[in-house]
Amino acid sequence: MKSIPALSRFFLVVALIAVGLFAAPAAQAEPRDVELEKFGEDLDPAVDAGLAHLFEMLNDPGLALDPARLNPLADYVIACDDDPRAFEPEERTGQGIIYKTELKQPIEKVIRYLYDPEIPNYVMVPSVLRISGWYPDSEIFKAERGVWQELDREDPYIVRGREFEECTPDSFAGAYYRYDLNRMIVVYPYKGRKLVFSVSEQPEESKAGHKGAIIDDAKWRYFYSGIQGIDKGLFSWMDTYMYGSSSVQAFVDLPDGGTRNMLFKWLSAGWGGMNVVLRTHIYEGSMRFSEAFKEVLESEALPDSEQIAGYVRDIRAMPEEAVNAKIAEYATAFEKASAENEAMDGGDFADIIKDGGYAEVLDREDRVGILVLERLRCALGLDALVDMCEPEATPAVANTPAEPDAVQPEAAADEPVDASEPVAKSETVEPVTGS
Repeated sequence: MKSIPALSRFFLVVALIAVGLFAAPAAQAEPRDVELEKFGEDLDPAVDAGLAHLFEMLNDPGLALDPARLNPLADYVIACDDDPRAFEPEERTGQGIIYKTELKQPIEKVIRYLYDPEIPNYVMVPSVLRISGWYPDSEIFKAERGVWQELDREDPYIVRGREFEECTPDSFAGAYYRYDLNRMIVVYPYKGRKLVFSVSEQPEESKAGHKGAIIDDAKWRYFYSGIQGIDKGLFSWMDTYMYGSSSVQAFVDLPDGGTRNMLFKWLSAGWGGMNVVLRTHIYEGSMRFSEAFKEVLESEALPDSEQIAGYVRDIRAMPEEAVNAKIAEYATAFEKASAENEAMDGGDFADIIKDGGYAEVLDREDRVGILVLERLRCALGLDALVDMCEPEATPAVANTPAEPDAVQPEAAADEPVDASEPVAKSETVEPVTGS
């Protein structure tokens, strides 16, 4: 595509905003209305300073934790019994939001499922992540104990890592993105409470967005075309990017045995260097994140973490022909299940899924992710498009991913690794959603 002069590019972006680039087209799921001011109320400067300190530590591993800077943030998380949506943290990568939810599970369980490196995050938040994993040089692989096993300590504990994620299509432009994150997890014993901060930030912009569609958000069912652009009519040719995302998730144990989760989230995404993400976009995506996480984590049918890690290992170890057979079955069922969705009615999307052709755009990583989620649906008693109930979990090896397929080469330190793969070889929000 020929370059566009900066001034013309500016007016084109303004025009796109005017016609609602990030408003849902008819072919997309309608984003929910969110009551949120364009600019929120300021937080206490000491709380903002605590957030800033966590990002300073994330980006400078040699910087020591300063309790004097972090304690006001810890106090805020513990005392925040009201809805904090009216407040806005100091701007970082774009504007920010605060989202609070409370989980009916103990903090040890929450942290175990979310930060066990053998369980990809897309398993726990399937509404916002398609694929996720850790890079092999991440400290989390080298730790002798899991983060959840450090919650009873009396001094702070810090572990770091690098992740990759690919988000699900957003509900505003139907785009999905692949990006990296630097992450730092801080166990922070404070005033007799168990407190954990999980801090993440993109080190660079994402890969260009690709066209997708939400088929059924409640069932975590999405379409991924493999075609670069956005599902936005006349503007489908546009290359959009996530320029930056930052987040702090704070978890603290509650007197009733549950867990409070507060998310501080910032996001910048758009086209031509222009950020078109609004606070309502970030908040709506955070709702998607939280609702799916609660549904999975609070399910009475949720298998224990060792079983889920075993599901992932078993599926990754399936022979290629077995994976292909399951995906062929899935692709046929997907075509039928999405028949009434407007996004799939004609055009490129309809051509891709016709006669089970969807399988042709799914690589090995995509296929494993699909089958893992189908296995989870089976375990939770939810509708699935392909029967994955037969596989039995293999015994877990603490903090050590399973062996890869023999045909896969050993990875370099900068190659991504799904949580089920070994360190030697080795998934939101998202653009306008969550994680």
